[in-house]
Amino acid sequence: MKLLIVEDEPVIARYIFRCCSAFLGDSNSIFTASSLQSAAEIITTIPIDLCLLDLNLNGEDGLRLLKVKSLKSFKTIVITANPEHLRNHSGKIVGVILKPFDEKHLIHVLKQHYPLNKT
Repeated sequence: MKLLIVEDEPVIARYIFRCCSAFLGDSNSIFTASSLQSAAEIITTIPIDLCLLDLNLNGEDGLRLLKVKSLKSFKTIVITANPEHLRNHSGKIVGVILKPFDEKHLIHVLKQHYPLNKT
């Protein structure tokens, strides 16, 4: 599984990376981006299976990433402190993680969408 973390806050991005790396057992299949532009560049060159997407990226709407027509198909789990922004959005979003969250909750949501037979 190739996973993309799109998060503009470095401390949160590193935390998510560590949690996902422990879950997957392979940090080489995890990519990170801190802006919509860098996320779109990664997605257009690497076949991503799952995107963990922050809604507020330096003041930009993270959901704009899902509207880029050239992007290949992938599932998205939104990470946000403001779930009301998701009311009228569906499609590629398969889950939501509310901030603040802990590793146990993040792993639980990942297992729902990508069970890897991990305990």
